[in-house]
Amino acid sequence: MSQKSRLFIASSIQELSGRQAGETLETVYAQRETIGARTGKRVKWVPPDQWHLTWLFLGAVEHEAIEPIKADLTEALSVVKPVPAELEEVVFWPKPRKANLIVCRLKHDPKLLRVWDALCKGLPAYPADKAFKPHITLARLKEEQTRPQNQKTPWGFSPLEPSSWLIDSVTLYQSLLTPAGPVYTPLHRVSLTP
Repeated sequence: MSQKSRLFIASSIQELSGRQAGETLETVYAQRETIGARTGKRVKWVPPDQWHLTWLFLGAVEHEAIEPIKADLTEALSVVKPVPAELEEVVFWPKPRKANLIVCRLKHDPKLLRVWDALCKGLPAYPADKAFKPHITLARLKEEQTRPQNQKTPWGFSPLEPSSWLIDSVTLYQSLLTPAGPVYTPLHRVSLTP
């Protein structure tokens, strides 16, 4: 039986041009004890070196398909220029009343959608299963949280400082699930040409 790898396409915070956004998220990360104490639930925080904006999750892929995916990824992004992105707010996800994640949402920008659209068209064998909602996962709530209807933002988090950056690369990652948490290995990086 052939082996498979869990793959996804993303832009890592560590690959971004400029550190403003990363510094803002690190300020949020420093407040993690506040929410951990107030939820009374287990909160598993994503380490800063794993923060990323996911463009497309490919799922379990046969090893022999990886090289063609790299070629398709390069081709799909060949005419895509670097795109601006801006952090918007830290929120419970997907809905305030029933959330299993804490994420930092990005402001919706048509230029972000162009990148996602280019990837969907360039990799038709791996269709997106939902609409693109740009965000960076900061934590996973180990038990489903139920919150008051107006409780959108996690307790104690300060409002985000305005933070924008330029996304100038997209990477194909392999995700290996381990007892200590997922390990992400970059397999192929495509720089976006101005």
